[in-house]
Amino acid sequence: MKKLIILSIFLSLGFATEYAGHTGSFLRIGTTARSIAMGSAFTAAIDDGFATYHNPAATAFMVSPRISVIHHTMPLDRRLSATGFAMKLPPTAGISLALIQAATTNIDGRTQAGQHTDMLTTSEMAAYIGFAQRIKPWLSFGINIKIMYHYLPLNEEKLRGNGSGFDVGVLIKLPKDRAVGFVVQDLNSGYHWDTSKILENGSADNVDRFPVIYRLGVSLPVKMLFMTGDIGIVADGIEYLSPTYRLGAEYQFMDYYFLRAGMGNNRIAFGTGMKYRFRNPDDASIDYSMAIDAGPGVNHIFTFAFKF
Repeated sequence: MKKLIILSIFLSLGFATEYAGHTGSFLRIGTTARSIAMGSAFTAAIDDGFATYHNPAATAFMVSPRISVIHHTMPLDRRLSATGFAMKLPPTAGISLALIQAATTNIDGRTQAGQHTDMLTTSEMAAYIGFAQRIKPWLSFGINIKIMYHYLPLNEEKLRGNGSGFDVGVLIKLPKDRAVGFVVQDLNSGYHWDTSKILENGSADNVDRFPVIYRLGVSLPVKMLFMTGDIGIVADGIEYLSPTYRLGAEYQFMDYYFLRAGMGNNRIAFGTGMKYRFRNPDDASIDYSMAIDAGPGVNHIFTFAFKF
């Protein structure tokens, strides 16, 4: 186990992403505690209640409607929360809705002369609408439409950016609970800013584009574990940034309890989960994960999910 942890840290640092500072980074942090504990390597896995985030094609294989509520506690006065809903549309389709919000608080606002003005907050939000259709019993195609909003406080002025984009994905279900997935995220995504009020001779419309991510992933059982993994390429216009590698594993015991570990998105993570009865048997779950970043510190993620 000690060797495995050391290897995970080494690989996580070696695969450190070079695109964390690019626009839209809050959408690359991750969502549910289960997926983050498994390295966020869910391109070919179904994350019930938030499937559309990883691969919009996954919602076509949903069994029961599910709602998830997610909260991240993060260092440096950051936080992220999300709510997701997904359900099947008989006979062969699925639909999903999701909202992700991120904020940084307690920013020390100062004038150009260095005088303190106020404690500031910046925030970002993205709303997802996803649809998926099974073309064959084992093959589905999906698409997300995303609407994004970004608020920046600039003392006397307030700068707001908004935009839209979309994701597309394919999921192939194979025998023996195996699957292969492919997704393209943040196509045509970006923020449009009206900077004419804050910059002399500033353009009324400036655009910050999100990098586009291409991922190929697999999921499969390996002995007592459920394994997930994916590889990705990040492109910023015509420039290719660093590749991404993500890997995760889940161990289920006594039918109701889970242990998880993984690496990806420049961090290693560990987590646990439990199914329980809310109104009906096994209709609810609670998950926790701890993600250790190479830089700022430790993130704690909690997810509550309900199916009906």
